[in-house]
Amino acid sequence: MLGKHQKIIEVTALLDRRGSFELAQKHYIDHSPPIEKTEKADKAFFTMNVKHEKGTGRPTKKNRRNLNKEGGWF
Repeated sequence: MLGKHQKIIEVTALLDRRGSFELAQKHYIDHSPPIEKTEKADKAFFTMNVKHEKGTGRPTKKNRRNLNKEGGWF
């Protein structure tokens, strides 16, 4: 499944205080299996299910009210 993978990390030493990523990277070993992308991710943006003729521009306030009543705006 997409987005579900295990991270297996072996800590080799503990640090006394917080440090940089490069310093921390020297003190652990990553045994995680490689991530395989088998499925496409869902679209980041929703698609409008409102149909209007091309070139008519944005819907007016009255059109939006009618779309909300019909349940077709979102």
